[in-house]
Amino acid sequence: MKKKNVVVIGAGIVGSCCALRMACEGYSVTLLDKLKPGNGCSFGNAGGISSASIIPMAIPGIWKKVPAWLFDSDGPLSVRWRHLLKVSPWLLRWIMESGEERSTYSSKALKDLSHDVLSQYKKMLGTVNFNNLIRTTGHLHVFKQKPSSKGDFFVKRIREEAGICFEEFFDRDVNVVEPSLSKEVKYAILINDASYTVSPHRLVNTLVEAFEEMGGNFVQDHAKEVVASEYGVKVNTRLSALEADYVVICAGALSKELMKKDLSKVKLENERGYHVNLVSPNFMPNFPIVSGDYKFFSTPMEDGLRLAGTVEISGLRALPDWSRADILLRNAKRIFPDLSASGSEVWFGDRPSFPSSIPLIDVSPVHENIFYAFGHGHYGMSGAPGTAEIITNMIKGKPQKVDISPFSYSKHI
Repeated sequence: MKKKNVVVIGAGIVGSCCALRMACEGYSVTLLDKLKPGNGCSFGNAGGISSASIIPMAIPGIWKKVPAWLFDSDGPLSVRWRHLLKVSPWLLRWIMESGEERSTYSSKALKDLSHDVLSQYKKMLGTVNFNNLIRTTGHLHVFKQKPSSKGDFFVKRIREEAGICFEEFFDRDVNVVEPSLSKEVKYAILINDASYTVSPHRLVNTLVEAFEEMGGNFVQDHAKEVVASEYGVKVNTRLSALEADYVVICAGALSKELMKKDLSKVKLENERGYHVNLVSPNFMPNFPIVSGDYKFFSTPMEDGLRLAGTVEISGLRALPDWSRADILLRNAKRIFPDLSASGSEVWFGDRPSFPSSIPLIDVSPVHENIFYAFGHGHYGMSGAPGTAEIITNMIKGKPQKVDISPFSYSKHI
């Protein structure tokens, strides 16, 4: 019996997980990307992998902080003013999603997507690669004082109801847990159920190597359009055309642009993020440090200390604003006063984000052989294995293990 052919467009963390999962299920899979695997948005993220990644970006009361952030030159949020009119519908939807009922709904969906992320990565990578790439240290969230806003109480409630293990530290105990922190940091939460990868880029490439060992084929080429054909679906690329029984769109922030007609109504926006990688820093923290005051990650990677974060709403074609990377370094020195390094490297990438923080994982409403898996925003590393399982079950017609209605096309328009 001839194997069914699948083309997965996008060789980031989501696409590589989808391709590997379907190759393991016996499909003939081609993974397609104009870049080498892991060289897009997945390259420069903070590396967080966690079943505790269940807090959406839109939480109760957060919209009240936006004006102050926008007028703070060192703030965590920036909107290019010439892009404001175009992005206004997305921002209004984001405000709507910040209500308590909607935020609770989003957190439940994120929990379902990432609840067994570590066991899935271990299965895909194998024990040796898993231990080499992933650290199960927990994440330390730090603050100058114990947060007490409406949103903070919401976050604590969601974590407690989800059974997430965490420990609180106050005053001097904070520096016992992490000696490198400023004495101004008076409160910290250690999320025990959180992990990270020492190299997002190497993680993606290891998954792609496993995919190729299963008979999968990676093709570096630019997908130009996806159209129906007499055989199922055809992907026209810059160099050729690929026929497939099924196509899975995992192209991140470029997914809407690739599928203009089918996805014109979905509320997808790119959130640009930056990182500064400090080469040979004078210390490494014991955990990834998440600054609750300045909204960024400091992750001990294999090639240095990565400072990652900020949200810039700018549009896909905007040139990078490297002052956003400078902000990361300034804020890092506020929580790590003794920080120094022999050098640094900067990067930017575009997160594919929906206002709810819930990705779109569904069959196309137009073509039954085209599937969507994109829009994971800040949670691609945590949500990719679960996404691969959902997509594979959809294509195979198997029952799902979780409620997939939050990921449907209809919820994203």
